[in-house]
This record gives sequence, structure tokens and C-alpha cells, in this order.
Amino acid sequence: MYKNLTTIKERICYYIDFKKISKNKFYEQSGVTYGILNQASNISADNIQKVLVIYPDLNAEWLICGRGEMIKKETIEVVEIEKIVELIVKHGDALKSDIKNLNKNANLKIYKIPSEPLAGVADPGIEIERKKK
Repeated sequence: MYKNLTTIKERICYYIDFKKISKNKFYEQSGVTYGILNQASNISADNIQKVLVIYPDLNAEWLICGRGEMIKKETIEVVEIEKIVELIVKHGDALKSDIKNLNKNANLKIYKIPSEPLAGVADPGIEIERKKK
């Protein structure tokens, strides 16, 4: 668990490993002094600032003090939404096909309600009605 990491460098190494970023890629992306993570010396405030700017999901309090979560909570939600969108884009045709098959099997008609406000309708959405046999 990352809570036992005692130095900022250890936490940076843990973070880039978690994100599957090589050290070389890390140095290129962040502009941090090349090789600093392998040196015995401390990391400068300048380099810490570079890391926090280039990786906005990294929790500064965790990086500097070791307190809290490594990834900012609001970032987790955005990342999850981005993953969902990526999956929809990647597998969109298959999902459309699956939805059509579900529709056929359930004998449902799906009507899309316009997004403009309708009189008497507080929350336009999707209306589902069972097909008449």
C-alpha cells in the first residue's frame, strides 16, 4: 500500500508506476531534472511544482505529506466517465446491435423525446412502451 512511502520521490515513483508511465516518459512530460528519482539528493520545490502542474490528478497533499489519497477524488469521477465514453466509442456498433436485440426480445418500442422543454413534462427523457401483439 502506498501509505508506507516515506519520501516524495518514492511517492512519485509509485504514482508513475500506477499510471504506467516509464521514468523516461515522466522526465519528458514533466520537465523534471532527468535522473532525479534515482539520486540520493532531495527533490526541489521547482521539480515538485512541475510534477503537480503536468499531473493535475495527483493530490499535492499526498505527494508532499503522504496524507490523503494519491488521486484527487473529483479526478477519479472524470477518469471513470472518460473510460465509459472511450468504451462507448470503441464498442458503439456492438452496443447498438445489442440494444436492438434486447428491444426485439422484449417487444419494446423506444421513442426519443425531444430535448426541448415540453409543456407539462419536467424531465424529458426516453419513454418505453410495450408493443401491442
